[in-house]
Amino acid sequence: MTQNQLTQKQEEQISNLIGMIISQSKLFPESKPLLVKIPFSLLQGVHISPSEAKDLIRSLNRSIEATEKVYVEVLNGTIVEYEGTVGTMPRGGTFAELEEVDVGDDKESLILWVNDLEEVKKRTESFLALDISKTGLKSSYENGEIRVGKRSLKIRQNTNDADFCRVVFAVKPSIPISWADVWEAVKDTPFDNFRDKNLKVIENIISNLNKKLKAVGVDKLFSQRKHMVYRNY
Repeated sequence: MTQNQLTQKQEEQISNLIGMIISQSKLFPESKPLLVKIPFSLLQGVHISPSEAKDLIRSLNRSIEATEKVYVEVLNGTIVEYEGTVGTMPRGGTFAELEEVDVGDDKESLILWVNDLEEVKKRTESFLALDISKTGLKSSYENGEIRVGKRSLKIRQNTNDADFCRVVFAVKPSIPISWADVWEAVKDTPFDNFRDKNLKVIENIISNLNKKLKAVGVDKLFSQRKHMVYRNY
């Protein structure tokens, strides 16, 4: 699966996984390559199964590699004890000692070698446009275009959609925006009351934009609750 074939869910999962790698990398900071152990219980907390995690690592490597270098290696299934020493022995490879790993650890945790964590972070943010500091996708509206990760949607200017985007993207994600503020931005007139016809205009904008975004692989960027509009990420 190439970078452009990653689904939005996979991009979010990769972002969460990178966040966990960064957090767990503090356990064995002196190890080289950097040893990272992520308990399966942590992965379950963000709805990633062990098998999904391995697939995501493979997808991540394919997406960020510009050379033959493998940035993140999965050691699960390669851990053995050899002459009283625990280490990794990939099929067809050579034995390498793992000082902080016991036989059986790979039944409870995702065990990784990370080659150059800073480069992994840099390439992930650059190639996949993931905001890994917040472990999630980021959306933006610039030059008449909504961007979510590597996905984008052109917005025709001087339209209700463009006015809506201008006001909604002026605040951070998950911050509620009153329908009155959206109405005044879209219609350039004061919002007198919550008449059905006024509400319908805003509902239609949200529904139409979400449909257009879904067509390019972005799920429900905008939502509405109790006469408030939200940008979800």
